[in-house]
Amino acid sequence: MCRERNLVEKKTRVNGIDVHGSENPLNQPEINALVEQVNQNPVLHPNILKATHFAWQGDTDTVPQIVGYELGWRGHLQFVDAHYQALSQIVGKSIKGVDVELTRMVVNENESVGPASYHLGYLVSGFKDSAGTDGNWHPSPYNPTVSAYYNHAHKIDYGEVHEMGHRVLHLPDTYSIDTVLSPTGNDILANVPQPWLTYMTHKRNDRGPDLMNGGLYMGEASYRLDPYATWLLQRRFVQGWQHDLARAIPEGAWNFPHEVPNETTLEAKGWEGASLTIFRTDGTEMEKHLAEEPVFSGQFNQDGKITIGDPFEGVDNSDGFVPNYRSLLLLKATRPDGTIGVRYMDIGDFNMATGLKGEHSSRAEMRLIGGFADVSDPNVTPENFNWTILRNPIDVYMPIVAK
Repeated sequence: MCRERNLVEKKTRVNGIDVHGSENPLNQPEINALVEQVNQNPVLHPNILKATHFAWQGDTDTVPQIVGYELGWRGHLQFVDAHYQALSQIVGKSIKGVDVELTRMVVNENESVGPASYHLGYLVSGFKDSAGTDGNWHPSPYNPTVSAYYNHAHKIDYGEVHEMGHRVLHLPDTYSIDTVLSPTGNDILANVPQPWLTYMTHKRNDRGPDLMNGGLYMGEASYRLDPYATWLLQRRFVQGWQHDLARAIPEGAWNFPHEVPNETTLEAKGWEGASLTIFRTDGTEMEKHLAEEPVFSGQFNQDGKITIGDPFEGVDNSDGFVPNYRSLLLLKATRPDGTIGVRYMDIGDFNMATGLKGEHSSRAEMRLIGGFADVSDPNVTPENFNWTILRNPIDVYMPIVAK
């Protein structure tokens, strides 16, 4: 253990980042000793999410050579730190005053691995000063330039930044809500045009492409957090549990917090007196379909308003989250003259209606600016439909800057 202690305590500090294993890459016992050493006196900052990055020994020469940095661990550190700075900039655009910071890089032997932060085992084996770790999830040698999301001008693999969004920010793949429905044998979808059988989060004009919602192929337009990912992360800071990994880590999976109003009043101008039926998706993570039984049926009043309950009631998994395959709603409205309109709403629309402070509103109001898409109008598509929702959580304070 003494030898292991000496090796891990021998570190190089570059621009505020501790580098371990620069001369002798750490083996598994030495990694374990480093974790134990750090956890004796972890230092946290209220507005900074710190990260530890592991670099395979074999990558410290190959990656800098491929990308165009100085060979060796110093060039690899430049490459890695650029990714965390990119992630910090993405977070900072949405949540003022919150940063992501690379606190250490560990060069480790190819046969050893760092503690993974995408599961709750990290609470036992991980660094108490780091929100997460990254680096050892891909095979070595790693060639970032073959990634579909590599930006040559930035020398950054935004696919890697996306993975940091899971492992450090503990944000989910919101694209896991995306669904393609089949009308075959389903009377509910008989009048729904083909374009409206597909729901893609990043194509909504009120969300747009972002780091986590499937729009990463759109390049620089996606180097951001959309309003829902912002809500997921920002509320942790507002509520004061940004460093509580027992709560944060489970949010990085294909499920979503069941934090929704008990009652929501929907308003859709132009649909006064229309009937409304709401259906929810079901199935499995990879194969979703529309459940035949509606979760709600009712009628808009003469002011174009209708109050519904919790449309996700009773679908939580064993961890208390709403699984991705039960996180999407199809709303179908029918005017008295027979005109049919459709739109989707997902779990994120209802999550955001609760505000940020944690005193979750039992009631909320959501004004559907675009109302419903008239199925008889082929010119209205998911791409040009106005998805905008104005939310008013009742008696809930919504600060715009994290404390």
